[in-house]
Amino acid sequence: MFAYQALIAQQSRQAFDGAGSTGPTGPTGAAGTTGAAGPAGSGATGATGVTGPTGVTGPTGAGVTGATGGTGSTGATGTTGATGSTGNTGSTGATGATGSTGATGATGATGATGPTGAGGTFAYGGVTSSQTATVAAGGNITFNNTAGPSSSITQGAAGFTIVNTGIYYFEFQVRGTPETLTPPNPLIFGLSIGAALQTATLFASDTQTSSLSAAQTEAVTGFGYISLTSGQTIFLTNDTNSGSDSIALVSAPLGGPASVNAALTLQQVA
Repeated sequence: MFAYQALIAQQSRQAFDGAGSTGPTGPTGAAGTTGAAGPAGSGATGATGVTGPTGVTGPTGAGVTGATGGTGSTGATGTTGATGSTGNTGSTGATGATGSTGATGATGATGATGPTGAGGTFAYGGVTSSQTATVAAGGNITFNNTAGPSSSITQGAAGFTIVNTGIYYFEFQVRGTPETLTPPNPLIFGLSIGAALQTATLFASDTQTSSLSAAQTEAVTGFGYISLTSGQTIFLTNDTNSGSDSIALVSAPLGGPASVNAALTLQQVA
């Protein structure tokens, strides 16, 4: 290294001094040993260059998809095996012996006797009046025909006496002339049990005109159901003008023959 440097220096001086021509070049000296590597440079690393554009994607290969293979054929179904024979029915077992009959239980006490029924024939009866008479204000009609058919009921001139307790259907009719003629009061009649007038059985007639003569009559009809007890006596009672008018009953009304002018019937239904 140093020899090389010395040679260079000498050549430089000869050139400077303008000495004679340069002699032939001497042989190359042996290579000096490599000096130690200099320290790494302290220069900064340069910036990363811009990434170049992505190349165009090449075309997809044009290979053809192979054809689908054919479906394999189904194998033949095997033959059905023969049905086995039915086994023999087993014999019926012997019937077991019948058990002995148990002892009869004791007889229970006899229940109380129920009430006696009303029987197949209910009470009934009817009475009528065909006489000329006056029924007092608040009074009861007296019947002159009391021999009609009846059963389990006592018929009398004043009405009925009940034998069987029960429910009865009643019906009555009265045709007469009220005491007050101008203006006339409608006839009002109903049933009494003993001396007690049964207001639920009261019925009134229509008023025929604004005034009546003594020869004119009005008529009232009543019907319904009533509960009666054995021993009670039933009457047909005059309650015309709140029980303040008497009623005249006429056997033969004007222009007509003798006929019934009052009637009362009872029939047991329960």
